[in-house]
Amino acid sequence: MASEQYTPLDGLDDIPWAQLRHAYGKASDIPRRLRALASNWNMREQLDGIEGALFPLDGGICSASAPTVPYLIELVGTPKIRIRADVVEMLGRLVMRLNDRRWRSDPDAIACREALLSLHDKVIALAKERNANVRREALTLLWQYAALSPRAEEVEKALVARDAREKELTIRVKSRLEGALAGRTAVLRLAAVSDEPLRLANLMARRMLDRESVPAQELVDAALASNLPRGAYAAWSGNGRRLVQALCPDDDVTARMEIIRPLLVQGTGGVLAGALEAAGDVMAKSRSATRSLLPLLGQLLYNDDTQVRTLAADLLAAVGEAGIPYADRLAHLLGDGDQAVEEAATWALVRQGDERAVPSVLRAVKENGDKFGYYHASGFEPDLGDMAKECAPRYPERVVPVLHAVLEKCGPEPTSVQYQLWRALAACGPAGYGAEDALTLMLASKRPEPALMVFEGVGSAAAHLGPWIEALVRVVDDEWLALWAARVHCLVTGDKAVLREVLDGLGAPDDWRFAHAFVRSAALLDPAERAPVLARAEKWVRDNRDRWGMFGVPEIVVACGDTELTLAVLAHALDAPEYEPVILEALRAVAELGPPAKGLRPRVLALLERDERLTKPTGLRSIVLDDQISAAALDALNAIDPGPTSRR
Repeated sequence: MASEQYTPLDGLDDIPWAQLRHAYGKASDIPRRLRALASNWNMREQLDGIEGALFPLDGGICSASAPTVPYLIELVGTPKIRIRADVVEMLGRLVMRLNDRRWRSDPDAIACREALLSLHDKVIALAKERNANVRREALTLLWQYAALSPRAEEVEKALVARDAREKELTIRVKSRLEGALAGRTAVLRLAAVSDEPLRLANLMARRMLDRESVPAQELVDAALASNLPRGAYAAWSGNGRRLVQALCPDDDVTARMEIIRPLLVQGTGGVLAGALEAAGDVMAKSRSATRSLLPLLGQLLYNDDTQVRTLAADLLAAVGEAGIPYADRLAHLLGDGDQAVEEAATWALVRQGDERAVPSVLRAVKENGDKFGYYHASGFEPDLGDMAKECAPRYPERVVPVLHAVLEKCGPEPTSVQYQLWRALAACGPAGYGAEDALTLMLASKRPEPALMVFEGVGSAAAHLGPWIEALVRVVDDEWLALWAARVHCLVTGDKAVLREVLDGLGAPDDWRFAHAFVRSAALLDPAERAPVLARAEKWVRDNRDRWGMFGVPEIVVACGDTELTLAVLAHALDAPEYEPVILEALRAVAELGPPAKGLRPRVLALLERDERLTKPTGLRSIVLDDQISAAALDALNAIDPGPTSRR
């Protein structure tokens, strides 16, 4: 470590650091890191270490934070410390955390806040800092500090006074935005300043404090104005790609849509690409937002920018058949000349069930790449396996021969994309049977599951391999895998003896997987043999009420036939599912149950009529699943009450 220390850090060794905690454990390393910073030694690594220690990933404030803050402020006030601006930036984020209502009453947060308040004069002095970089980074700290300080008026007066003398436009812009983000109405004094370069910052600050005070269109027009000094606005970094987030920090869907729609119409380049990405985010959250954006997405398929056309097609793929009005334009883009555009258009057409996409999918399958050659990695880009699974059942006569040719070369442990291609074959039923050598090789391997999946899908087309499947039943050590293999053997051969033997050798199911497998196996047995198997599955359900929200349980109870139990389980699955696919399964079970499930109608109707998607916003898959849930809810309502009043 360098010998010269530019500030004394008095009393540092008097603090019992070993008794304090931070995100990594004992805080014994804090003094060493602070001294290194005071000596300009290995600064970035030391500051990163302090930052990681004081910012637990799960939020909150550490007991080491309060005694550390005074020394960080001391470092900031020492001009020879070269990393002062970074220290101030970190302090600003720490004070933001102190203002977070989740941690406000935490004892360590209270102690940290008191430590900061005791340093009031040093904190407020940052408003007069001569170094522009430090002064710019101090804005977050000062406005956030004003939000927690009983002497907020002094802080805000200093900030307003400094703004009147400030020569750096970027600092004046940032002060308005940081003040609004901190919720300080004093920033309206700054926003009242009539200065054209500051017009956008003034409008943004006013709208952040009161959305109704500034029309969205006025804000967008100011953001896109040709005379805007874009270099002074962080909102314009990345060629405007983050403009939506800057103009609307609020995650509220309605507020976001007010900004996204005009940007999709007026934006170009990075602004338009960013608006499309933001559109994908709101589509993953809101059903009505998705519907209202479709015409704009269709229009953007004609845009001159290849990235814009790609993103628009990606989002149309997410809505499946709802994008059919734009199918002809998507089909035209199959010959666009840009690989990403063509692949995105292919994916959208596949989701619509349009046969014009099949040649592109088959070319990709023959190349056997892990995925299409996308330049981005969003939650909307296609996966080759998904595309094959969508196409194969619809157009087996075109797709199956190509899948056979590719999978004949598959080894005993398929790659992830090969596994999805096998799934595509299984979805074709008996027509999918083929590539027998590869299938038997997998069946005899340590991982026979893909082969069993295919045999289960193709059914009797694999009957001549019954002895191979029975051999697996005899040698495998895994009871669940043995039961699966026995069920597949029965399915493909029609012989129930092996399945009966395996079921007789098993005790009561000890988890949902076995209970579910029992029910699926029982469906293949004669009624007299079926009843005792279902009884074992039903007992597991009754004994494991805490597992009623698991996948497979709705199917179990419907098969078992006890209406009272079924209604109780379905109510639980709809109210408290372990994860979203359980809702879909429960709704399908309601539809199968029909009128006896009439008591569940309010729950089903609530799922259908809500605008917020039920799924976590993770891109295409969450939209697809939520759309499936909506369709299943409508089917369930019609099954409960077949009259016209059940339909929306």
